[in-house]
Order: sequence, then structure tokens, then C-alpha cells
Amino acid sequence: MCESVLDILNGMDRLPISRIINYRQILPFITLVLLQALPAHESLAQDQNQPPAPAAVTEQAAAAPEAAAPAPEISAAEQQVLQVRQQLQEIQASLKAKRSELRAARRQLKQVTDESERVELEQRIAQEEDEIDNLRESFENIALGGLDLSVFEAESQTERFDWQQELQVVLKPVFQQLRQLTEKPRQIERLNGQISLLTDQIRISQRALENISQLIDEALEKDTLTRLEQVEDRWERRLGDLQRQREISQLQLQTLQNSSESILQQIRTAVRDFVTGRGLNLALAVAAYVLVYFLMKGLYAGYLFLARRGLVRMASSTTNRRIMAYSYQALTITLATLVTLAALYIRGDVLLLVIAIIILLIILLGLRNYLPRYLQESKLLLNIGAVRERERVIYKSLPWLVRSLGMYSRLYNPALDGLLRLPLSEMLLLVSRPYREDEPWFPTSPGDWVMMADGVIGQVLRQTPEIVQLKTKGTVLTYATSNFLAGGPRNLSEGFGVSTVFGIDYKHQAISTHLVPNILHEAIEQGLGKTDFGKFVENILVEFKEAAASSLNYQVYVTMKGEGAEFYFAVSRMVQRICVDTCNAQGWGIPFNQLTLNAGSGFSATPLI
Repeated sequence: MCESVLDILNGMDRLPISRIINYRQILPFITLVLLQALPAHESLAQDQNQPPAPAAVTEQAAAAPEAAAPAPEISAAEQQVLQVRQQLQEIQASLKAKRSELRAARRQLKQVTDESERVELEQRIAQEEDEIDNLRESFENIALGGLDLSVFEAESQTERFDWQQELQVVLKPVFQQLRQLTEKPRQIERLNGQISLLTDQIRISQRALENISQLIDEALEKDTLTRLEQVEDRWERRLGDLQRQREISQLQLQTLQNSSESILQQIRTAVRDFVTGRGLNLALAVAAYVLVYFLMKGLYAGYLFLARRGLVRMASSTTNRRIMAYSYQALTITLATLVTLAALYIRGDVLLLVIAIIILLIILLGLRNYLPRYLQESKLLLNIGAVRERERVIYKSLPWLVRSLGMYSRLYNPALDGLLRLPLSEMLLLVSRPYREDEPWFPTSPGDWVMMADGVIGQVLRQTPEIVQLKTKGTVLTYATSNFLAGGPRNLSEGFGVSTVFGIDYKHQAISTHLVPNILHEAIEQGLGKTDFGKFVENILVEFKEAAASSLNYQVYVTMKGEGAEFYFAVSRMVQRICVDTCNAQGWGIPFNQLTLNAGSGFSATPLI
């Protein structure tokens, strides 16, 4: 008996259902059944080998195992297995009934002569065949526990080349991965919708049967009653099929919901799978890229080290060195990218490989639209474009020296504090030229004295690419650099001259052109020499300027050194003072503005009272 039980248990491993149902889960139940059957088997053997016992003893012996055997406790898993078995038996019984009905319908089809009845029977036979196929699929689906068998479907292959199909094959791993992320929620949603639809169909079928049952009556004619009974039987079968389909869908839904894990477990599983799977592949690919990149960089740094030591020869021109540097950088990036793709290919991670290729294609397509601009920027970086290093360029009305060209070019003005960094997009709009060493870069320098067009005089404290600060009497003025240049500044620190006009009366007309200029010149020279800024005087010029309406005017021009720029207004005032003192000493009259009226003929002079 025990050997037969073991044979049965071992044989269950070969059954298809053993792939879904673990027979070890129902082993306690089978053992309990055997314990109940074994005493009866032993008592039967004793009855055959020994004389019959009294009835009381036999009844006591038969009742003893029943009293000793505890009531079996069935777990939820065992209950589910029993329910599945019951459903399988019901489906098998339905299959037998359907086959019998199908055979009967085929026999009836051979005997029918009426064309309309023949068409109706053919439709009924086709419907029976479809229902039998559905029952077979339902039987296998329930036996397999509602598993998704789409992975066993063979894919159709075409011999001719179809680029759309090839593209789908390449992108298939990506979409499969995205589909797997939402597979379970979609299955649950589909099953819920299917259960809802089947529930509606069952409700309508039940109402249809209620309506038919109300119409069936023995008083009806035999043919009418027979037809109603056939319709009722067909709808009863349909109702049973719908109920079984709903049970199958509910079983599949229950299986999916019971196999669901908590969010923490899902996160832990996803992290573990990523670390041991694609995370590892991604880390290896990145490591391969970094290794090749820095290895190539190290080789280039070694070459530069040897070139500085004079052990290897380096290109003499800057352009050739730039071409070699950028070409080597492009080669480095290309090799690193190829090694990354090779690492993903060797690891067999098609998903990451396809994503990497898609990213590269997107980059290449983007480069196609910007290719003309990249060519201009490449020429600029190679120092063969419109702007070149160590040349002069005008940017925002200021001259700049191009110190270096790169992704951010550096511009420098020797007369201003600070550097200016410009992107390549700005540098493409400029044009440079060679310059001479004596060309000025800015009209002033810190410490210079300047006079603006509005008469403001001040000393330059600071000048940057953005602002210029002037220190005047008691305050500091700040100008934007562009506004400062637009104000027409005069740099007094490089030397300046002060011009003034002085006039004497017409009664000194006889000595006005020779004697007066010499006396004024000598007096101004002696007077300025006694002042604090007399040491900055370079030249004094006194000349007759004009015979004005009321006076004889003289032009006095004093040339000063740049160190005396702060005395600009003081020089003009001192010259006027010396001229007045000289007139007082020489007895020269200083005229004022007069109005002369000339009377015509016929008018007599009338004294004013």
C-alpha cells in the first residue's frame, strides 16, 4: 500500500498540473485519508484469515479508528486546489455533453432536407465547435493556474528586408521593458473589465431564461413547446459557459492579487535586480568609457611632458598644435564611445545598447543642423578664422587684445582692470586685425587728470571694462565706460594750455601792437613764476588778437606741464589778475562795453537834462 502511494506521488511530478500545484502542499491531506483507509484495510485482511468475531467486538473495532481520527483541517491552499479540481471536473463534464450534442447535431444535419433548418443546424454546429474549443482552452488555462502563455507563441519571420520591421526588432527590447513595468496593472484592469462584461452578460442571460420559463406551458402545441425548450436549453448552456468564463477570470485575478508583493519588497527586488543586472552593465560601460578617456588623456599629457623636455618634436606653429590637440580629443571621445558600446555588446544587454545607439543617433542628427556653425567655430578654435590670437578687436566700442581662443575666449585691455570672457557665439561676430605697439588702448590711465566736454575736471581713480571713476573737488564721479568715452575726455596729464583774452582802451592805440604785448608778457612771466604752479609753466604767448568794438584785445596762452593739471582754473585766474595789475601800474585804461549813437543830417544835438 505504501509503495503504491509513493508511486502515485512520484508519478505526479510527471503530470502537467504539477508544474503549477505543489503536491507537497496536499501531502498532509493525502496522509490523513490513508490513515483513515488503512485500519479498514487491515480489518478486512484479518476477517479473511481469522474466524468471524462477535458483532459487538467488530462494531467496537470499527468505531475505534473513527473516534481516534481527528477532524481534518483544510488550509486555504488546499481549499483552492480542491476548488480547481472541481472546476476541472465540471469543464470535463461539459466537454462530454458538448461532444454528445455535436454528434447529435451532425446526425440530424444528415437527415434534414429543409434548407433553412440546414443553415440553422450548420450555425449551431459551428457554435458548438467554438464552445468546445473554448472549454478546452479553459480547461488548460485553469490547470496551468491562469499563466500567460504568450511567451510560447512563435513569431512570423519574413525573408525580404523591411527596414520598418528591422527597426521594430531593434526597439523591441525597449518597449518590452516598458511593457513589463506595467504588465501586472494592465492584466488586472483587463480582467476586471472582462469580469464586469461577463457579469452583465450573465444578468441578461438570466433574464432571458426567466422570460422563456414564463412562456413555457403544457397547453402550447408540441412543436412550439419543443422549440421553446431548445431555446431554453441553448441559453442555459450559454449561461453555464459565461459563469465558467467568469470563474476563470476571477481565478486569474485572484492569482495575480495573491502574488502581489508589498511596495517595500518590490523596491528591494527592483534594486537588487538592477544592481546585479543592468546596473552592473551600466557601471561597467561607464568604467570602460572613463578608463579609455583618461588613458588617452594620460598618453597626451606624457607626450606634452616629453615635448617640453625636448625629447620629442612638437609642431612649431600654434595652428598645427591646435589641429593636433582637437583631433586627438575627437579620437579620444570616439574610442571611448566605441569601447562603451562594445562593453554593452559583450555583456549582452540589448536594452542599454539600443538606448546608447539611439542617443548617439540623436546627437548626430542634432549636429547635422548646426554643422555650418560648428565649422566656423572650428576655424575659430584652430586660429584660422576671422578673429585670431594676439590681434586687436573692437567689442562694444572698446579695443581689446585677443589673449586666447577657446570655448570661452579671453579678451584683455592693458589699460583696463580685468579680463573679459566671451563665448564662441559672440566671437563669431567680430573681426580682428594686427596692431602696432604704440597704439593707445584707452585715452586715460589711473592717476591722470582729465577734462570732460561739460567742463568737469577730475583725476582718474579707477577704470574697468564697466566703469570709470573721477575724483573732483569734494566728490567722486562714476561714469559708464561707454559714456565716459562719449563725453570726449581731454587728458590733461599729458600737457595742456590755458587761453584767456584781455583788452585795453582805444586811447592806447599807438602802443597797442608793440609795447603792450611785451610788457604783458614780461609781467605774466614774472607773476606766474612766483606762484606754486610756476614750475609747471613751459611757455607763455601774448599776442594782439583783435580790435573789438570797445577794446583792443590780446590773446594770452600759457602752456603747462601735465603735473600741473590740477591748477588748470588757477592759471586762468592768475593771468587775468596779473594783466589788471599791469594796467594799473602802466596807467592803461580798461574799457567796458559802450553804445555809440550817430545822429543823421537834420538833427541837432539836444542836451540831456
